[in-house]
Order: sequence, then structure tokens, then C-alpha cells
Amino acid sequence: GEGLEEAKEQLRAAWRYLGSADTAGDFQFHTWCRCGSETRRAAFVDWFASQGLWSPAEIEEAAECFLGFALKHPFAVLQARGRSSNNQPLSMALHLAVVGFLFGYKLSDHPTGRFLFDYGLGRIPDLLGLFPADGYAGEGSTYTSHVNTPLACWTAEFLRQVLGRDCLNTPFRPNGTTLRRLVEMELRITGPSGLLAPWDHYGWQRGINASPFAYLAGVTNDPSYLSLIP
Repeated sequence: GEGLEEAKEQLRAAWRYLGSADTAGDFQFHTWCRCGSETRRAAFVDWFASQGLWSPAEIEEAAECFLGFALKHPFAVLQARGRSSNNQPLSMALHLAVVGFLFGYKLSDHPTGRFLFDYGLGRIPDLLGLFPADGYAGEGSTYTSHVNTPLACWTAEFLRQVLGRDCLNTPFRPNGTTLRRLVEMELRITGPSGLLAPWDHYGWQRGINASPFAYLAGVTNDPSYLSLIP
């Protein structure tokens, strides 16, 4: 289709950049932020692969680049963290699990991919359970809406597809936290006016993230969530 080759070239350029930017500021100091964009790019690579649009050589090149980044950066950073949870360790653990699954099992069979998948997937239950049981991580409306609830949606859907069961209402130890409570924080911080609760440094701002409402509507088969989109 139109723009297909341009999109493929942009993805190729992005994964090649991963192998040449080890000292980039966001790689070194905001690894968890970088993980969000790279997780999405890995998902796009998988979507293109499902259409048969990559050659075997391109798949292997992508695997080397994505897995190289994951091993050198989020794996190393996550290992150095203490046992606590917020958006940062969960973002890194999810990235390791996603790229590990794609390039260790689904698209290729790299041993590094299988190792990272096992490690990332193994960390996710504890990281979820360390969030407060009510789903609010104390990070204010901005991080809750722009980072935490989308991350919870991605995690819930990844676990559903990979494990073959719905984990949305599964209580995770030690706090009994569920992914549903994390996703539904978007509903609880959005007021009738469509403004987010002003409990962080950014003051009043309009709610613009519709993805948690749409995800909950789809996964629960309850369209009433869509009526709550601000």
C-alpha cells in the first residue's frame, strides 16, 4: 500500500540506530522511556512480519539490534534496581519480555531472546503486585494518564496473548494489585469536566488518553466504558 516502503525504511533506520547509540542520553539516563518507543517499534516489526514483508535477513538484523539494546540497557538497569515498583521497572520488564518473545520464539530463535523473555516475564508479576492495591502509584495525574495506564493496557494484553488467559482481574502479590485497577485509574482521575485531578506539578489539564477506556470496553465487552471518554 501507499507509504509501505517508507514505513519499512523508517523501522530499519530505527533498529540500526539502536546498535550505534549506546552513549545517547536517553539510552543512558532515561532507559525506561526509550523502552516504550522501542516496544512499539518491535510490535510494528512483528505486524509487518505477519504480512510477509521482511526477508529472513532483515528479521535477523532486527533481532540483533533489538536484543542488543535490550541486553545492554534495560536488562542491566533493571537488574540494578531495588525491589520496588513504578512505571520505570515495569516499562523495562515489559520491553524485555516483548522483544525476547518476538526474537526468541515468534520471529526468530535467538537464545538471548529466550533468556530476556524469561527474565522480563518473571519480573512482571512482582512489579505489578508492588503497586498499591488501589492502582495509584503516587505519581500524579500526568504520569498516571500518559505512562502508567497505557503501560498497564500493554502489559495486560501481552500477558493475555502470550499466556493464553485473561490476567486483568488476577491479584498479584504482595499487595493484591490487579491490572484492572491500574487501568481504571484513568477513570478515577478524570472528573466530569474532562479535567484530570490537579495533584501534581502540572496543575489542571484536560484528559486526552482514550486508550484505557477503549481497552476496557474491548476486553470486558462492555461498551459503556466508551461513554466515559472525556
